[in-house]
Amino acid sequence: MNASLHDEPRTATTPGPMRVNSAISRCLMAFLSIGFLGLLPSIAAATSTAESDLSGSAIESTRDVDPRGLTTWRTTRHRSPSGILYPYPRKPLPWSGNEVQIRALVDFGYVDHRGEADEASFRKYADRSDGLLVRRFLLEGQKRDSANYFEIGGGSVGRSDQFFHGELGRYGLFSIRGSFDSLEHVSMDDARVLFAGVGSELLTLPAPLVPGLNSAIDVNAALDTTGQTRLSQKRKQTEFELRLGIHPRLTFIADYRLRKRSGERPFGGTLGVPFSSGSVAETIAPEESDTHEFSAALQYAAKDLQANLRYHASIYDNQNTSLTWENPFSGVPRGRAALAPDNQLHQITMDLGLELPLRSRFTTHVAWTRMRQNQRLLPATINSAFTDFDVLSRNKGDAQVDQLLVQSKIRLRPLSAVSLQFGFRYSMRDNDTNYRSVNPTSGQFGYVTVDGYVNYSPQALTNRRGAVPFSMHRYRLNGSID
Repeated sequence: MNASLHDEPRTATTPGPMRVNSAISRCLMAFLSIGFLGLLPSIAAATSTAESDLSGSAIESTRDVDPRGLTTWRTTRHRSPSGILYPYPRKPLPWSGNEVQIRALVDFGYVDHRGEADEASFRKYADRSDGLLVRRFLLEGQKRDSANYFEIGGGSVGRSDQFFHGELGRYGLFSIRGSFDSLEHVSMDDARVLFAGVGSELLTLPAPLVPGLNSAIDVNAALDTTGQTRLSQKRKQTEFELRLGIHPRLTFIADYRLRKRSGERPFGGTLGVPFSSGSVAETIAPEESDTHEFSAALQYAAKDLQANLRYHASIYDNQNTSLTWENPFSGVPRGRAALAPDNQLHQITMDLGLELPLRSRFTTHVAWTRMRQNQRLLPATINSAFTDFDVLSRNKGDAQVDQLLVQSKIRLRPLSAVSLQFGFRYSMRDNDTNYRSVNPTSGQFGYVTVDGYVNYSPQALTNRRGAVPFSMHRYRLNGSID
């Protein structure tokens, strides 16, 4: 059963029953960058989409260094406090045209491999397959007399890591932006997976293996005849954003994002305790989920007052509810684990900044959040030996958590050399899950852990038999003088 709250399933935990062989790859890429009517001042800043690792700005070296970004006593690049070199500041090139101005960029080349290319890290967040690569393209236009503008761009066209974006609007009044990007994360290319049905909710053993009646020798013999399998997760994200200037001091912002995940991810499955040899099966969990995110905000900015009011919602939809696998070792014949449940989050936030006399400033932040999931619960075990735990006290999770955060700070400057600061913080968490693991027919408390152990007895009072609420209130006051 699953009565906990999740945002979305996390990435790989434990590899499945597989063997991974390392590979050495070399990649040769030739690129040709063509700029029509001027190159862009900052290509990377033109889009906020998550891009392929191949979309780096190889054309930056074609532009001259802008001396205004350097100091008079040091004409080389600076380093960050951790020692990383900052990039050279490049000269922004002018637009081409008078009333209607245009600038464009195409960056393309050819990818050719020499050697093995099956190493998973070689394909991590990038499609490095052989062939023509349109790494990046961008077209911008603007009209000077009306302040209208547009922008179209993208990269890795036709590949699994392609991305696109577009925007049109009028400076200072409104903008409409849309984007799409996809990324593939290859966990491994040469995995040897014992199970059949990878990518589904049911993993079965090949003949002649019998669920729960196999020795380590039998399992190794079956693995030796198993071919290689690629395990990967694909993520596709679509986003739309609207910005509207209602007033010179007031802006409305609305945003919608859809994130789709598919593929397979290494998972784990334990059958019985203690966790000795033969009780742990390495499995593969299916990945097929959608996450919808909405937000709407009002922003106000004046000389002495700044305010922000925002609503955000996130709805997670998992097409797979559980994973069932046949035990490749000795013991119970099969096990089952619940996957991340469907859930939703709603949040309202408010920020306020106010200038006060005596060169003082007051700021406050308020956030209210509600997280909820009402997924249908699974019986704690599919092991037929535990008949007292096959009936649940309720059929759905009915889990809800409310949170409230209030944080304020005031900074006073009565004298130029004196600064006073006082802060207040209040946080509240109300967990209204209240699930009790009890069979309403027999009155038996407790639940079966990992399909092979009853995790409750009257003598073991510390063992859980329900969800721990973890509700709390916290207050904090602080002050300082500088």
